[in-house]
Amino acid sequence: MLGGDSSYSSNGGSIPQGRVFGGKPQETEITRGLDNQGVVTYQREALKGMSWSLSLLRGVAFINQLTFWYLDQDQTIQHLHTSILRQKEIAVAIGDELDVHNGTLSAC
Repeated sequence: MLGGDSSYSSNGGSIPQGRVFGGKPQETEITRGLDNQGVVTYQREALKGMSWSLSLLRGVAFINQLTFWYLDQDQTIQHLHTSILRQKEIAVAIGDELDVHNGTLSAC
């Protein structure tokens, strides 16, 4: 039994009659005045709208990912900046120490 529909043909019950999947179709204000071709056209237009919405959602997700990436990149650059400043301080201290040692060696 498919989709809860138990109405089969009289030829042995092998061919289901009526709707096989789902219940009775719901008529809406939009589809009530449309013929079959009108319903198909309406469905196509609705799917185009859904496709556009999906594309928009994908675009928003991409922008959110870029924003996260830029924020992460900003954090990484800030850590790198701090590290480089510390290395500069160490290099200046080493340079000062070398100047002292060179002065001591020159005096000999």
